[in-house]
Amino acid sequence: MPGISQRRFYSTIRKPSAEALDILAAKSEEISETWKRALRALNLEPNVLLPAVPIDFARAADQFRGSTYTGFRRWIQDFGQTLAQRGVRLDLAVAALNRLFEICIPSLIHAAPKRATPSWP
Repeated sequence: MPGISQRRFYSTIRKPSAEALDILAAKSEEISETWKRALRALNLEPNVLLPAVPIDFARAADQFRGSTYTGFRRWIQDFGQTLAQRGVRLDLAVAALNRLFEICIPSLIHAAPKRATPSWP
């Protein structure tokens, strides 16, 4: 995966990402419901993108903490292959995941305002 070195994964990506997932865990149900509505607006069913909805952010955090760069890269590649096998268009997959990030950002900013660096006024 271009742009992410093994060193950066361990030092700057893994821990903050796991911490963000921990924050989101308290709102898993709410985030998942909002995301399901957004997916349906894109004419996608939630289980086409992820095997389990509601999203278990706490489990994802634990898995992320224990992951390696190689394992993470393999998971991303497998996830992309699964979406391709299911016939999910790349533009819809990207739109769906972007929407999930948009839904999650307010919870993260609220929980850790000093760590957030919004680019809007």
